[in-house]
Order: sequence, then structure tokens, then C-alpha cells
Amino acid sequence: RLLVKLKNDTKPRGILLGKNNPTNEFIYAKTLDSPDVFLLKVSIQKALDKTSFDLRDKSLFSIELKQIKRVDFIPKDSPPISTEKSGDKWNIKEPIKAKGDDKAIGNLLVKLKNSSVKKFIDNPGNLFDYGLAKPNFKIIFGSKDKTETLLIGKTDDKKKLFSKRKGTNTVFIIESGL
Repeated sequence: RLLVKLKNDTKPRGILLGKNNPTNEFIYAKTLDSPDVFLLKVSIQKALDKTSFDLRDKSLFSIELKQIKRVDFIPKDSPPISTEKSGDKWNIKEPIKAKGDDKAIGNLLVKLKNSSVKKFIDNPGNLFDYGLAKPNFKIIFGSKDKTETLLIGKTDDKKKLFSKRKGTNTVFIIESGL
């Protein structure tokens, strides 16, 4: 069943999907507001067959790579490393002032941007259980207009990292190879 609520409608519109026809090329369907049954290509069911996980944003941060002007790497037990982009060049601001390796920093950001959430834990309860009350690592991404913080906690028994975006309640799991 698929329900859609249009902007100016008072009630949702919907379509019910039934069984496949005998040739398995089509699927029986009907709208909620009509008794008429019709056929749709079976591919429509595959396109609509999604879970809430399939439809969720699985990116670790939302700032576009070209907009990132600052990245801070803050390990729990080591000095933070602050980087800043000037034009197309990266510079290290802390713990020393030095020219950054543009390729290394760029590749790291691409790897983080292309990584995705493997599993969501909604309503996680105590963040200590995930190592996120005092995270092992923080990465702060900054653009001209926005800052986002990725918190990284402990590793589970399957070598996956517990993480979360600062300011959200959802914990998620990412690959530890990151």
C-alpha cells in the first residue's frame, strides 16, 4: 500500500498493490477511492518496495565537499589537529602551523563523504553504552555558513564503529576501516 498526501488535499490518496498476474509481468492494483482494478508493470512494485532504512539519509555529514573550509580532527587522548582551506590549498593550523597535504586531506574527506551508515539505532538510551558520551574521536566540518560534528565512539564486536551527529538522538553504525 502506498499513501501520498498532496499539498492541498485533506486526505491522503493511495494505491493498493496486489498479487502478480499469471504471467508475472504485471501486478494487480487499485486506487483507494475507486473499485476498479488495473494492471501495473511488476517493476513498479520493486521500485516501491522500500524500508525506512532505504529512504533515510545515510551520509555522515551534509556539507558539500567543495563548501568545506575547515576540518578539525579531535582524538580523545591526543592533541587536536585543525586544518583550514585557503583557495584550493589546505593548511594545518594546530598543533603546528604548516602547509597541509592537499591530496591526503582531500582523499580523507572524499572517503568520509562516500562512506555511509550501515545501521541506525533510534532511541539509543545511554550514550555511554556506545562510547559516545565521551567520544573517542570528533570530526568537525565547517563551511562558510555551517558547522557539523561527527562523534565516533567505540567499536562493537563485529568491528563496526558507533557514531552520531552532534545535535541528533540517533546513533548509527559505520565501518571501522574508516
